[in-house]
Amino acid sequence: MDTAFPILYPLRSASEVVFVDQALLKFRAGEENTSEGLDLSKMEYSHLTHAQRLTVIAHEWSLDSLREIKPWVLHNETVLAVLDLCAANPETWITFKAACKAASMIGPQGRGQMQALTKKTRNHLGKRSWPVVANAAPPGVAGLGYYMSKVIADRWKQVRAEA
Repeated sequence: MDTAFPILYPLRSASEVVFVDQALLKFRAGEENTSEGLDLSKMEYSHLTHAQRLTVIAHEWSLDSLREIKPWVLHNETVLAVLDLCAANPETWITFKAACKAASMIGPQGRGQMQALTKKTRNHLGKRSWPVVANAAPPGVAGLGYYMSKVIADRWKQVRAEA
């Protein structure tokens, strides 16, 4: 039997700390195997807590998934900046403004490229998440921010290092 272990991320309140068992990190669509008795694959993504979103992202964004999207990302400066900045600073909120600055983009251009990421992930890859959590007003950040777990940061760094 898998034992529960804490996944601790900066959340809005201590009550949002979620204990997740290893089965949750490997959940498959249609299976109900979370420590909370929730099937995250059937829940609306926007209704998930921060920790639950990170769990979905860890499941959906394997090395192969990141390799599949990498060629497209390399041609979208803002998306590339978001992923690279988040991977360089895992478990830290990165602002949209910082990503646009790193990509030498202005707001409307950056927003357009991030919208294209949504279309790419949903329509072409069948995913409901980005490799990062986006939040319109994350704690301690002015404006839109992006957050990447250490697991995804390590995966993205590995994919980026590949030829």
